[in-house]
Amino acid sequence: MTIQGSPDWTNAVYLVAVDDEGNQYPVKINAQGRLECV
Repeated sequence: MTIQGSPDWTNAVYLVAVDDEGNQYPVKINAQGRLECV
């Protein structure tokens, strides 16, 4: 799985996770610095 977002992804509020089949899932970085679905 690859993560697409701004180059400095730690400052991006919303990212898109793309799985191997090309499905996109909106994700964000929570207070612990982990990615979670939105």
